[in-house]
Amino acid sequence: MRILSIAGQNLASLAERFEIDFAAAPLSGAGLFAITGETGAGKSSVLDAMCLALYGDAPRLAQGVASDKVPDPAGDQINAHDPRSMLRRGAATGWAKVRFTGSDGEDYEAGWTARRARDRADGRLQQAGRSLVRLSDGASWGQATDVDARIVALTGLSYAEFRRTVLLAQGDFDAFLRADTNERAALLEKITGTGRYRRISVAVRARHDAATHDRDGLLLRRGEHRLMPEDERLGRQEEQAALHARLEETAARRAALAAARALHGAHATAAAR
Repeated sequence: MRILSIAGQNLASLAERFEIDFAAAPLSGAGLFAITGETGAGKSSVLDAMCLALYGDAPRLAQGVASDKVPDPAGDQINAHDPRSMLRRGAATGWAKVRFTGSDGEDYEAGWTARRARDRADGRLQQAGRSLVRLSDGASWGQATDVDARIVALTGLSYAEFRRTVLLAQGDFDAFLRADTNERAALLEKITGTGRYRRISVAVRARHDAATHDRDGLLLRRGEHRLMPEDERLGRQEEQAALHARLEETAARRAALAAARALHGAHATAAAR
């Protein structure tokens, strides 16, 4: 996955429309860059906009208790973790968009929008909108569940994994370090693409276990056979040599008898004639 641009408007402290294009100069040629500014200038809001567009959530919303409520200009109380609370006060609409290259090599644009009823700054908050468009052919997804599933497939990361790896938000820089060993291993595989080596390791281990099982079977079979004592082996060798000698003697006698039989047969033939 590669982020190509981040854009938005009326998000937290960012009132005016903004866009950061990473595919254009000077950022396209920068190996490393920093987002700087005074406190409250909107540095974190830029990263929040990226998360809102991709996942419909933002790191700052994870702070506090889930049951906390905050007052809304419409007179309602909304959950402090509600992404719509990112809409700037006094604004009727707000949005965030991110262009990125997915794992399939295609470019996409993910979007998130929040608006108030009748486009009034004091209107009731409407349901947030989500969208995903493939830029090459205009194919689009508009249901939040479809967008979420597609984003995870294209990035290879869930929102929690994205926050702990690609984006270490303020106050969460140690989230990756605090993850357990198995979780860190899974995250590193997704980031570095080394899952293939894990699969190779599993295959090698399986072959090793199979070979070990075969070897143990052979050792067990060998243990079923008793080795002959040395003195008995020497005795059997002497007996074998004696039998070979008797065999040779018997063969010689058989040859002599065969010759005598042939001679007797010739004599009987001659006597008959």
